[in-house]
Amino acid sequence: MLRDLKLNFNLKLKNNLAYYISFIILGLFPIVPFSIKPYLLAPICLTSIVHSIKHKKHFGNLRFPGISCLLFLPFFISFFHSSDTNTAVDLLLRLSPFLLIPLAFSVAPVHHYESYKNGFINTFIVSCFFFCILICGYSLSLDSNDLPYIYSHIRDKFWGYEEHPIYISLYLGLSLILLVQSTLKKNIKFIFFITIFFTLLFLSRKGNILSLFFVLLFTLMYRTELLINKTSLRLFLVASTIFTLSIFLFNNFIVERFKAILDVGSFLYNPSLSSGIRSIVWRSCIALISESPFIGYGLGDVQVLINSKLIDDGYEQLTNLFSYNAPVYYNAHNQYLQLSLSSGLFGLFVFLVILAWMILKLIKKKDVLGLNIFIYLMLCFMFESYLERQNGIIISAIFFNLFYFNCRTSLNQKQ
Repeated sequence: MLRDLKLNFNLKLKNNLAYYISFIILGLFPIVPFSIKPYLLAPICLTSIVHSIKHKKHFGNLRFPGISCLLFLPFFISFFHSSDTNTAVDLLLRLSPFLLIPLAFSVAPVHHYESYKNGFINTFIVSCFFFCILICGYSLSLDSNDLPYIYSHIRDKFWGYEEHPIYISLYLGLSLILLVQSTLKKNIKFIFFITIFFTLLFLSRKGNILSLFFVLLFTLMYRTELLINKTSLRLFLVASTIFTLSIFLFNNFIVERFKAILDVGSFLYNPSLSSGIRSIVWRSCIALISESPFIGYGLGDVQVLINSKLIDDGYEQLTNLFSYNAPVYYNAHNQYLQLSLSSGLFGLFVFLVILAWMILKLIKKKDVLGLNIFIYLMLCFMFESYLERQNGIIISAIFFNLFYFNCRTSLNQKQ
């Protein structure tokens, strides 16, 4: 009997260690080069398969993975009315983390899930910190004060990362939300916060910074006590100091970028400004949606339609851009518009209903950190089509499910 108990204990220990390591590997996502990022999903998927076979456990409570997997449904349905099947298949494969991650998370032992989640969070924060150091080192190596020039090199020539600043800013914004409410030691927290927040300002992605601001407002209204304390007030003072110094250091570059938003007349439909290009693309996308509002145009056909519409609207120059001999095309720059184009308003409705269901679970659990993460991602979706590239897809699928599946603990306790 003692031998059986010992064997059972060793199996549980090995299984928990395998899951813990798998979640830590997922947390390395920001610091891993672009081409390796998708393979970080392999350990958690393999661990879940082995665990499922050994314990004859099939995806835990089916309601949780079933509901989460429905986020994949609008994209899957839109695949069948795509004329460009090659592009549609490629996009559908990229979107597979919305199936793989919830299925993998659902098999993870419920009683240890909190420790897995915390292991991922701490690793993710540390990864973002070291990634910021790499970004700063690379930027200094370029020996240039021209920030747009530096951004273009980070996007296209950054030591194998080739990461667009808007995706880097997404990681940094997530890490700041996690960091403020983390259990890390105060000194480490301040060092990490200064480095990550400075890098976020350096990259100057307006959508990500605005989204963080609204998350801050939400926290103040929903759980004031989380921010009205010594540590949070000190972090606020540090953030204000960094922001002020950054304005002078970057020659008012940050201020000028935000000024353009306030002066609507200067950027609206102006193809020479990033905000102007967004307004042009948004207008063209809304016009296309109005012509096929219910089922959209199909997953693989959206980019061609946007290009055609831009040409019809007199903005052909936006469809003839090249970067290092490769064509650059503008997607909808808004995930909700992008989804409406591919899957129609019905697909958008399904997507939002599922996210709303997840948010309700977090509200019931009183998971403020999870709510902040969901709000941040959903706000960022207003400024970029994050689910068009593998990085945005994987990071969104991880964070949506990371906190949603943590709600299983309270459900199992009730049962």
